[in-house]
Parts: sequence; structure tokens; C-alpha cells
Amino acid sequence: MSRSQMKNHITIAFLLFLLSTAAYPQDLPDSIDAFADKNVEVLYVDSYDPAIVVLELPDGNTIETTYRGVELDTLIDWEAEQKKTGNPRTLHLSYSIREGVRVRDQDSGITFSLLGVIADHPIDRAERRCQDVHSSTLGIKHCMSLALKAWDAELNRAYKALGGSRNEKLKQAQRAWIKFRDAQFDYLREEYGNRDGTIWGIRFTEHVVNLTKTQANLLKSVL
Repeated sequence: MSRSQMKNHITIAFLLFLLSTAAYPQDLPDSIDAFADKNVEVLYVDSYDPAIVVLELPDGNTIETTYRGVELDTLIDWEAEQKKTGNPRTLHLSYSIREGVRVRDQDSGITFSLLGVIADHPIDRAERRCQDVHSSTLGIKHCMSLALKAWDAELNRAYKALGGSRNEKLKQAQRAWIKFRDAQFDYLREEYGNRDGTIWGIRFTEHVVNLTKTQANLLKSVL
């Protein structure tokens, strides 16, 4: 692990410690995976260069993003089959903090990753589900801290995919962002720490998550 990645992990770990201002109940999960999408049926819609796949979610919304792990020729064959039969191909989408967003074709066993920006990301959906179950102030903050861990993992996954510390320009940009992020966190922590009311702790945590999510999506948009 590079020095910049190590600093990134240390800072996030410290922030998560600061967010834990009180002991959490025993029933709270220790990973966003507890509420993440598992084998959600999606329909294969289309694919086009450069390496973009379009999938339809059960609610009718679509995911249009880059992918890795399946040959374009395979997707072209799926399109040809759909046109011939008139039946859309059903795939299964899952998310885990370790592997990110993965899609599996049950018929062929082919599994591939979704790499780019997703408008309503599985992390966002998992965070909402977590907060629906754990709706107290402590529960909401804990669900946000789980989302922060997940977005930090997405950020580091994108950073590595773009070359990581071997990419000198990327490394410099990431170091500059970490410096900016830490300064923002220091300011927001002091600003909200001087205000009365538990809502400000939630607002601070929301900013922490969004800063990390925004940077992750910036790098993912390059993939």
C-alpha cells in the first residue's frame, strides 16, 4: 500500500471513530452488506462502445455505465438472441463492499463488474434500507458510517483501476484531494461541534459521506 493510500485509510478510520460519539446498540450491523442488493433481477437492454452496458432495474429505471469482465462479442450475441426471440435476457445484480457491483448471467455463469457512476448506487439504496430499520439518531449516524466505509472502498477500487500510485498525475491529484478533504472535515467538525442539537452530528456525517462519494464518482467517471 502506498503512503497516500495508507494516509487515506488512517484518516477515514479516525473519522469513523469520531463519528461514534456513543456506544451503538448490539443489533446494528457492522457492514453495509447487510442491506445491500443481492441477486436483484435486471434486464439486459443494450451495449455500445466504449464498453458501456445498459441494464433495466425492476422499478423501470436504467443503469448505463462502464463494465469489465465480459467480452463485447458475448453482449452482441445476447442482443442478437433477444431480437430473435423477443425475450429480454434476465441477469442478477449484487453488491458487496469487497467486490463492488457485480452482474451474473445465470444461464452462462458469466459474471462481470459495473465500474462507472450509477445514479442510484446500491450503496445509496443499502443506506436508505439501513436507516429505515435503524431510525434513531445513533442508528442513522451508524448507517451513514457504513456508507462511508463503502464509498471509501469504491474510491480506492477506482484509484487502483486507474493505475494507483503508478499513475503519477493521479497520485498527485489524490494527495491534493486528501489534503482538501481533511481541511473540510476539520472545519465542519468544529462548526457543527459548536451547535446544540443532535441534528448537527447527522449533518456533519452526511457531509463526510458526500465528500467521499463525490470523489469516488469523479474517479469512477474516468473508468
